[in-house]
Amino acid sequence: MKELSTVIEVTHLRSGDVKKILAEQFTFAATVEETEAGIYFNCSKDISIEKVDQYTCDMFSTPQSCIVKFKDNNNQFYVIGEKNMPAKVFINNLLNGGTLSIKCKMLTNPFNI
Repeated sequence: MKELSTVIEVTHLRSGDVKKILAEQFTFAATVEETEAGIYFNCSKDISIEKVDQYTCDMFSTPQSCIVKFKDNNNQFYVIGEKNMPAKVFINNLLNGGTLSIKCKMLTNPFNI
């Protein structure tokens, strides 16, 4: 399990927009899952974030294909999603904050160095 920085960088694959989102402190770990198709790493997570501007909220009001980057306390970067298997990102703004929902299954563990 990795303790990550509170700045999350989300790159929207269709538009190319890069959004930096501030989150509450959180940890993240990929879960190994085995299916008939093989083994994959489930990198899905809901993260509490600060309220985002209306443009960003509208952009992510439905799940969007994205690449999500995190940085840990040692300045090591971790990437969730890739161009051929993107993460699906959805933002739900609440009254005083919001939730960043990431749904992604990867073939390799993004947290292995």
